[in-house]
Amino acid sequence: MQFLHIIYLICLFANFNSCKGLKSEISKKLQAHSIIDKANASEAFLASFSNKKKRWSRNLINEDLMKEGASLESFSSLGKLSPNTEIDYFTAENGISILLISDRGSREAAFAYSIGCGFYQDPDNLPGLAHLMEHVTFLGSEQHPNATEWDEFLSTNGGIANAYTTSDLTVYYVLSPPRKLKLILDYFTTMLKSPIMDEKTVTAEINAVNQEHEKNIPNIIRLMLELALFQAPQNSPARKFGTGNFDTLFKNPKEKNINVTAALKELHNSCYTSDNISLVIKGPYNLSILKEIAEQAVNVIPSSKATAGIATIEDRTSSRPYSSTKIDNSVIIPSDFNNIGFSTVDSLGELEKIIHEEPVVSKLIKIKRGNSSPPLIMIYWPDESNSMTLMHESAEWQIFSFIKYYIENKGGNSLYTQLYNKGLAHKIEFFDHITTKYSIIGILITASDTNDETTQKIANLVTNYMDILSNKVKHEDNWLNSFYQNYTKMANIDFKYEETRNTAELVSQSAENLLIFPKEPEIAISAYHTPNKFLSENNLSELQKKVLISLVDTLTPNRASIIKLSDEDFSSKSSEEIRFFEPYDIKYTLQDLHISPSVNELESMNIDEILSCVPKNLSIINLNETNCPSYQENGRTVSGTKILSVYEPCCIYTDEKLAIFWKGPIHKVPAIHLTFVQRLASSFINNNISGIIYAKIHAIVMDKRYQEVIAPFSACGATTISDFNRGRFITAIDAYSSNFGHIINGIKNSYPFGNKKPTEIEFNKALSNFKSQISSFSDVLAYEVGIDIASSIYLSNYYSKIELRDAILKLNINYLDYLHHIDENFSEGYVDALIVGNIDSINSHEYVKLIYDHAIQKPISYEECVHDGVLDLPADIIVTAKNPISSDYNNAIVANFLTPPVDLLDTSIYSTIGELISVPFYDTVRTSWQDGYVAFAGVSMATPSMVLVGAVQSADRSLNTLECHIFDALKKIFHSLKKQFDSEQGLIDFHKRVKWFGPASQSVQKLETLSSYVAHFSKMIISHEICFYKGDLIETATDIFLKKPIFTFEKLGSLIEPSKNRRLVIVQLEGQSDDAISSTSISSNSLISDTNQRISSNQITPPPTDEQCHDILNEQLSSVIKIKLEDKSQITNLNLNGKLRATRSQLSYSKNQNYSIYNDKFQCSVRINNAKDASGTSDKEIKSLMNIFISKRFSSLHNIKESEYINSVQNILREKKSHNENLYIRCKDNYSNKHTYCGCKG
Repeated sequence: MQFLHIIYLICLFANFNSCKGLKSEISKKLQAHSIIDKANASEAFLASFSNKKKRWSRNLINEDLMKEGASLESFSSLGKLSPNTEIDYFTAENGISILLISDRGSREAAFAYSIGCGFYQDPDNLPGLAHLMEHVTFLGSEQHPNATEWDEFLSTNGGIANAYTTSDLTVYYVLSPPRKLKLILDYFTTMLKSPIMDEKTVTAEINAVNQEHEKNIPNIIRLMLELALFQAPQNSPARKFGTGNFDTLFKNPKEKNINVTAALKELHNSCYTSDNISLVIKGPYNLSILKEIAEQAVNVIPSSKATAGIATIEDRTSSRPYSSTKIDNSVIIPSDFNNIGFSTVDSLGELEKIIHEEPVVSKLIKIKRGNSSPPLIMIYWPDESNSMTLMHESAEWQIFSFIKYYIENKGGNSLYTQLYNKGLAHKIEFFDHITTKYSIIGILITASDTNDETTQKIANLVTNYMDILSNKVKHEDNWLNSFYQNYTKMANIDFKYEETRNTAELVSQSAENLLIFPKEPEIAISAYHTPNKFLSENNLSELQKKVLISLVDTLTPNRASIIKLSDEDFSSKSSEEIRFFEPYDIKYTLQDLHISPSVNELESMNIDEILSCVPKNLSIINLNETNCPSYQENGRTVSGTKILSVYEPCCIYTDEKLAIFWKGPIHKVPAIHLTFVQRLASSFINNNISGIIYAKIHAIVMDKRYQEVIAPFSACGATTISDFNRGRFITAIDAYSSNFGHIINGIKNSYPFGNKKPTEIEFNKALSNFKSQISSFSDVLAYEVGIDIASSIYLSNYYSKIELRDAILKLNINYLDYLHHIDENFSEGYVDALIVGNIDSINSHEYVKLIYDHAIQKPISYEECVHDGVLDLPADIIVTAKNPISSDYNNAIVANFLTPPVDLLDTSIYSTIGELISVPFYDTVRTSWQDGYVAFAGVSMATPSMVLVGAVQSADRSLNTLECHIFDALKKIFHSLKKQFDSEQGLIDFHKRVKWFGPASQSVQKLETLSSYVAHFSKMIISHEICFYKGDLIETATDIFLKKPIFTFEKLGSLIEPSKNRRLVIVQLEGQSDDAISSTSISSNSLISDTNQRISSNQITPPPTDEQCHDILNEQLSSVIKIKLEDKSQITNLNLNGKLRATRSQLSYSKNQNYSIYNDKFQCSVRINNAKDASGTSDKEIKSLMNIFISKRFSSLHNIKESEYINSVQNILREKKSHNENLYIRCKDNYSNKHTYCGCKG
């Protein structure tokens, strides 16, 4: 059961700072192209190691931390695991290994090609060549020579594609509608077989690779890992620079007369061979059909033998160092399962006896921290001899699981707990970087400060802790077996109830394993089977134990190395002390660090009973007409899945100060989710950045308390996250139902009232943590900073990270004031709660009330609390700022086009617009014009409006050029789309796309799993959009009214074309300046020149000239107000003449005079003028259509009497009753009987 996926989607929507801690657990779960998520989400520690190529979305940690190109989370769809899955494996006549997965319950198809060639195969004089090959593959083939044709073909046929390059492999993966699988696979295979490799195409794509590297430069964590790899022995391929850049692929080869195009062809001939390729296909067809599709596709690739890469490794099966005897690995633990606990009763004194006795010397590397990075420390253990073994065992039985648990667990005596309790660190994350020839196991720590004394204490504690752990593995079989026995039990439960898996990840990982371990296809298919037999007779086998001992033998203090971000002044160092890491143009020092053997700093390592939280009762409660007459199972079938009862949540309790929404176990999963939203008083929050800072610190205090509560259950799937955003505390809890009550009882006792007030130590730790969060920009990209700034302009009660960073330096944030806020402000609030899953409504009501009674001391009404809103901007605004990211030379432009408040039709139309423009915008700005590695456009919700975001960043283009190109690209796309749909066939295509894209964002089709259900309705609860049947209504409104394509493009035109009604917020982020980078950028002009030649030769629409840009910007921005970020507080409200009318502090938010807020009667309806324009009908005809819509609308409300609904709306309009009237109307007739809390009738 993927609880983390549920929590993470919610935390992204809410802009949770603590999203960071979840990233390592849900690395492949984030949906692509979610622009508002980009605006509000924070990055993970190890976010930087997976980089996009073809479709830009947020970066997350991957299993392989050094993948170049796309990471697997770029797919928005999750594949449903089906009990009807069948699998077949065979080798094609030309030698390609093929795995087929027939999943008859899937709505999608996917395939992945894995090529046994990565940057280990780069020639020494051409770093980045394999990565460049990955890029070039997407730019066409002999049959399809146009550079943008693949993207256009894929978009037309509903597919999504991406790729990544690792040290050993290059993997290409595609998600496709099932009926288009053969067509898309055949097309892509031709590109794989014979990509276009002419000099102009290659040179242009070198520019893209260089831009990707420039995007990576400020990512300090990526730098730390690459620097760690660079410390490998001189002859190790791990030292290679896998990304490549302008110097390695253009400048140096020209100086040395090396032909890069010829080298690419040689690499393709030596590595892209049939014996060095694997293919995995997943789809809803039977195996015979999938086999026919596969064979026809791969037959175009001739039989050939690799001279480099994975296929040349002599024995990829007998990778174990001790024995070739195979254990039963027919079913293996899937890679998603982590953090399962174990215990021991050994005393600290006994452990001290087996610790090393003499001080040891480790290697300490220091690099400059910069002003945008937290005090990070990376402690790692390299291993050159056991890499293939570790790769095999990790794929087969999750060899790192117990280490990860002991390091990261938030309770007991984990390494994290010991570091945190001593005030040495805020965060800690385990990582492994395993390749065929070199491996690193490590820990990334956010330290409390950069002092050398703190670093010494951390190094001592960590290395001694790992030494103890290592010795326990060697000497305590019972303890080790107990851990893995319970790990297996929990993994089986998780696997059984795991509803969704990332299809792209499944096929890609399977393709990797199939190629690396061709004689063990059971490893490739492990994700599709229950892991119930991975132990031999309930214990680790002798072979597994030996491999594990071999692993921990490498984790000794004398083998540890430390990389530290330092504030030390390097100018005082001699030239002999300074070293240089060329790819990132940084200096570092290398010195000895003496590690003490003492374990006096360690607390007791005793841990409670082993996995006492393993759920014992997994039964699903039964709600039926007998025990709950008002719960009717009249539901629906969604894609073969029976969804019992009405799918919307029911309001089971409401008054002026609390609303509880519930839905029972319609998904048949023994788990429960709770979203608890506490909205503070508008009189406190509005215009009060100091109060918001205290609230954010308080959220950190409470999140730590919650983590301590769930620590005993975290190994059993329980997760919780709490944060503060836009005037509301949001807490989300997920757990198996048998553990849920215990967790609720712990949570309710965590609230800080009476004798449970936070201590000054708790406050200081939280304050330090918060300062670290808001001062760190090393884990974000320039365009993300721009989106954050733009959001602070138009969203109510939202402050950008830079604002918070600057404010906390000026304010006196202290413990006594914090206690005052707890008593006076954080104890009051209005609450919305959503509780969903394996629980009846009576217990749901009791649990929520239990939390409510402890969290809320002073209830307030909804009218008194903060409301989400969008500023009514009467003019366009440009905000200029310096890029705050250290060593980031990228300029970034983010343009936000705001819509008026939207009704149902608008939601459908703007969603369609976002889908229609995303691919052509990318192809124009990124692929054709080569503006920057990051380029995207899309539309997302900013309740009650929507926002079209266009963003691009580049170290080579000026701000004016980037800004001009966004405007010009959108205009060209606008006219192209109008022309495309201005025909009879175009009209047919338009209606198909509208039906697919428009209602899709709210569709019930997405609610067939508990995780998707919770993510969908939690977002609505958090933003207080209580129009739960919105998806049905959007679909109905789209079907009835949206007939004219021109109406959609008029909407797009009104957004992007200058007018007095357009509302535009632009952020210009100016990159850091540096002489070295400037010279590189000037030199790279030759790349841009070659790109323009390619544009001309391929008859691609060229970018506007400088003169044209001058005219475009004058036209677009003639009446704009331009202001520096530090003066932003003056621009919250402007008059129509573009003059400052009121400062932010002068506005009256409580009366919502300047903000549009969500209005159910408007956002859940269709405006008559909108309906008329969309349908192109007369006044008389539109009345008829409106009657049809109203009739279908009441039908979707499941037999509510029309008079009841009309009376309710009239009461709302007259404002005679609470806003909650329309929340519980569907349950109103249930309130008079004892079954009030059973559910919604109908």
